[in-house]
Amino acid sequence: MAATAVLALVVLGGMSGWAVRLSGIASIRSHEKPPESYAKLVAETEALIRPIFYQDDTFATVMVADVPVDNLRFMKLNGKVDASNGSDVETQVVAGHLGALLHPREPKTVLLVGAGAAITAGSVLVHPVEHLDMVEIAPAVIDAARLFKADNRNAVDDPRTHVHVDDAKTFMALSPRKYDLVVSVPSNPWVSGVSGLFTRDFFQTVDRHLADDGVLVQWIHTYESNEDLIKLVVRTLRDTFPHATTWLGPHDLVMVASRKPLAFDAARLAERMGHPEVRKDLSRVGINDVFALLSKQVHSEAGQLEFAGEGPINTDDHNLLEYASPIAFFVSNLDVRVKDERRAPEGADRLFLHDYVQQHPPTAEQAAGLYRNIERYHAPNDPMVRGAAAQWRRLAPDSPESALALGKAALAQQDLTLAASLLEPEVARGGREPALVTAYLRLVTAQTWASRTMWTPVGALHDTVALGREVASRHPDDEHLARALRSLCEALPRSSCEGSSQTPVAAPGSP
Repeated sequence: MAATAVLALVVLGGMSGWAVRLSGIASIRSHEKPPESYAKLVAETEALIRPIFYQDDTFATVMVADVPVDNLRFMKLNGKVDASNGSDVETQVVAGHLGALLHPREPKTVLLVGAGAAITAGSVLVHPVEHLDMVEIAPAVIDAARLFKADNRNAVDDPRTHVHVDDAKTFMALSPRKYDLVVSVPSNPWVSGVSGLFTRDFFQTVDRHLADDGVLVQWIHTYESNEDLIKLVVRTLRDTFPHATTWLGPHDLVMVASRKPLAFDAARLAERMGHPEVRKDLSRVGINDVFALLSKQVHSEAGQLEFAGEGPINTDDHNLLEYASPIAFFVSNLDVRVKDERRAPEGADRLFLHDYVQQHPPTAEQAAGLYRNIERYHAPNDPMVRGAAAQWRRLAPDSPESALALGKAALAQQDLTLAASLLEPEVARGGREPALVTAYLRLVTAQTWASRTMWTPVGALHDTVALGREVASRHPDDEHLARALRSLCEALPRSSCEGSSQTPVAAPGSP
């Protein structure tokens, strides 16, 4: 027996750090290129991230790590990123604010389902909340969330926060409390067991714990899913709550649901958003005014119902989501469309923003802010990016920044004619900002490849290459500019980029 114990100690001791390593490299998304080898995957990951927390509990293996080069911190549960202070922040912050901002009165009692990095909790608590019950099934998540103190405003240890390590359904079944606001931000439904937080049974339980004018905020993702599953979740929500709208997009949706219709009051919304701490918290995700917030509405009540359509309801005893979500994870095309009413052919006149801008036309500064927010969170070729850029350009027709914004959006959609009409004049006027020159080089590259064949050879474009090299020499750390210059050289005759220069240009075909 003693020998067995010694052997176990030797083996386990020799494996020191293996669990942290595995947590760091998992999980490879099904749409990503497989690594060349396990050793290379480990080496690249460990060069990129710095683990600062690792803990196993009954429900999850939890790791927190930093990506120093990006000033990023993330939390992984069972190898999957579930929260971060990077691209996830907008979703976490908006989920924390929407219910409090749209509620008919300022909520005092709040239930939060799912702690994550507690960034959502921190956003809830900037409002005059008196009591927040935060329910999290994995105790290690609570410890990990404390490492995001700078991002969540110390929400875990706020005296108004009451942490409950429990299953959300069990907690509500035993709790007599009624809430003004419930915010449900669980993990993805393809994670085993999580789909139970997207069933009619769950929504009905929430309904029983809401005050008469209570509001539910419910998150759902669109990535690694399919349209039918998103419709299923929306339809299930509306089966319990007769009134709901959808916000945010494109990859995350936040639904605001209630028994009674939520009357839109622009003055009340502006007053709540004007509170210094609320304004400060929203500003970190580029939402600085009512116009910016209302621009995040995806569905009106009627539009949401039209999107959901007719079909089955997700229930505990017939949980379609539990089995269909993992399949969708592996076979989805990653770009689920939800019939965003902001792109509706009838002009989106059912959205709150439609009536608001009639009385409060946006300024060029507001349009610029909206573009920067949309551009940050949407794919470059998303029509929403181009739409926001076009609005900015209409309001600021002489702005070089608006020309660059619309030019980049047009280029991403391969509208080379529009891109050229915007970018070429700015370069001709002497614009040498790295972002402008990067876009211009990409335009010239796209134009070159669009016409280049063995029968239509292209010129050397020495002046364009020289321009790229000149600006790159002044900004040697700009990877986007360097990459654009390399791509242009790959499209040109080899002689175009040969010879000495201040900035080395990689040979065609190099990474």
